[in-house]
Parts: sequence; C-alpha cells; structure tokens
Amino acid sequence: GVALLADLNKKPVQLSRGGEPCVVVAAATDEDQDNCPTFHAPWVEGDIKFVVMPFEANLSFDNHSFEAGTYTNWTKTGTAWLNAPANLARHNMPADSVYYADSFFPTEQSTGTLQSDPFTLGNDEQISFYINGWSRVGGGGFDYNYVTLNRADNDEELDRAWTPNSDQAVIKTLSHGLDEEVEVYVRAVDNGSGGGYAWLAVDDFDKVEYSYRLGKNSGFEVGNYSGWTVSGTAFGFAPKDSDAAGRAGWNGRYFANSGTVSESAVGTLRSATFSFGEGSVITFLVSGWSSVGGAGPPAYNYVALMRASNDSEIAKVWAPNETGTMVERAFVAPLASEDVYIKVVDDGTAGGYAWIAVDDFQVYEEETQTGGGFFFWISGK
Repeated sequence: GVALLADLNKKPVQLSRGGEPCVVVAAATDEDQDNCPTFHAPWVEGDIKFVVMPFEANLSFDNHSFEAGTYTNWTKTGTAWLNAPANLARHNMPADSVYYADSFFPTEQSTGTLQSDPFTLGNDEQISFYINGWSRVGGGGFDYNYVTLNRADNDEELDRAWTPNSDQAVIKTLSHGLDEEVEVYVRAVDNGSGGGYAWLAVDDFDKVEYSYRLGKNSGFEVGNYSGWTVSGTAFGFAPKDSDAAGRAGWNGRYFANSGTVSESAVGTLRSATFSFGEGSVITFLVSGWSSVGGAGPPAYNYVALMRASNDSEIAKVWAPNETGTMVERAFVAPLASEDVYIKVVDDGTAGGYAWIAVDDFQVYEEETQTGGGFFFWISGK
C-alpha cells in the first residue's frame, strides 16, 4: 500500500490505502467535511480518494506548540530565546513534537520572556503544557523561571506554574478559576541569570477540559492528585497517562486508576467540597468492575455523591463491569443547592475484577438543560 503521513493538528497519522492515491483532509466541523477541497493531480491516473479525519482545535492561537519552526504568534523580550525554537531530541518533550521553546541557549545567564497571542479560555477549560528546567541552583525551591496565565485586558496574573527543577519535562496546567470566558495569554519567564540551573523549556500548550467548581484538577490533568484527598493505596501516588491492560477512553492525558498497584488494594479519592443543586448535572467517565466477572449484583467499587454536612450518601454509581472504553455516567440534582463532594471508592479486595478508573468530572449548570421532563434514578442491567 501507499503510506501517507498526514499532519493533523500537529499530530502525525500514517494511513495505508492499498495503493489508492488519496489526500487527507483535517476537518474541524461537519461543515468543513462537506466542503473538502478537490483538485486534479496530473501525475495520478484516475480519481483521488479523500480521507476526512476530524479533529478538535486545541488552542485559539496558532503555533501553540512551535511546530511552525518559528516564534510566529509569540512575542519575545530579552535575549533568553534564540531566533527560532529548538529541535534537539532532549528533555522528554512530546514524542510527536519537533520544535519547542528553550532558553538554555545561547547562555543560561540570558533572561527574557516569551508571550503568546491572546486567546479565549472558558470556565470549563485550562491549559496543559510541557515544562522543564530550573528555578533554584541545585533545586530545592523556586526563585525564578516559570510560566504564567494572564488576563489580556489588564495583564493580571491568574495562575503560575514553576519549573520542575529537573532536566526532564513534566506536564503542568494553568487555569483562571473564574465563572466566565476570559481573554488571556500565556507567558514563559526566564529570570535566572546564574551560570547554571537557570533555564526553562516549554512546549505543546493545549486546551483541556476541567470544572471550575470542582477545582483545576477535576480531570486529573495536573498529573497528580492535587485537589483530591487520597486514602489507602489503591490509586497509587499519581494518575496514569497510559495503560497496558485494555483500558481506554479517558479524556486528556491523565486518568485515575486503581488497577495498576494491586487489584486487592483498597482506597478512596475525595474531591473538594462544592455547591451543587437546582437541576445541575455532574458527568464523569468510569470503567472497572463491581462484581467478579460481572456475575451477580454489584458489591464494591463505585462513585458516590456525598452530602458535606453529615457525610451521608446522596447517590451512587457502580463501576460498570467494563474494562475497555470508559462510559459516561451522571449525577442529577433537582433539589435545592447544597454543599457536596465526590468520593471514588475502591473497596474490592479480590485478586481480579476489583478495580475502578475515573476521569473528567464536569459540573453543568441548570441552564444547559433544554426542554421539559423529569429526573429519576435507575439501576439494573
């Protein structure tokens, strides 16, 4: 077959079409797919086959991952950044990335900033990006070198992420924490003027979903359990970004999974307390098992909506007895608003079929629901 390498939203995709000449079109919407361009290639006999690959736009400014090979859509100050992004294979940057911004060259003493063009960021979105470098000689603290999220209208700093004090890149997030859409920009700052441990590198600024009412880590995209209270050992020390046991369907880079430490391990994840009610909806993704082999009624492993005032259980969703793609579940609150929290429970001690995985907790307001109707709870198979 003919192997084609398509650059879809900066993510290379290889397609084999059995020798048929084809063109790959990246379409963001159904309308874009309907209006795919056509042309005649004189070196090809017969029709050209179009392969339409839908994608989601990651960010509202171009060149958010520097793959243009230039600093187009970015503004530099100082001398910390070279004339073009780096393309050296180092620092554990994304595997599908060719270019990234690096202040290591020409010298670590150089200082400066790198600021993106403005873009809009909703109350259900945050920025996820790769960062490495140093903020103190030898580590052990944070004095310089960081990335900020700022308002575009008055330059107010809304959030800050420091370098990890490591040569290896990690994923961090930025969010504004406001119940509104805000025009913002990101800015990488190199204030380190020492002869060593004074650089940072960044790449791949993507939008990811989160719920401001559940905190900036409602989808575990921070890469740790900040914003959640962890008990027991089931969920390990951090969320997972990959899986070798057939689990799939999580949203973004990370998800919480109790199936990698030991299936006999038990524990809980508890969210921060938030206000919920008056017809609002909590949605989330879940997979895992609540009975051995799916036989019999559910007995363990569930997600609970809890009343904060007395820790009583309002509603419960059992693990769906599914290892593959995560399924979406929801809590609906037609009652008056009250303070609640989410608790993810792994209390399955069996050696198999005893894990649960969750991701992407979202809170939707009452006005997002349309039409009439009524709410009810249902269980069964």
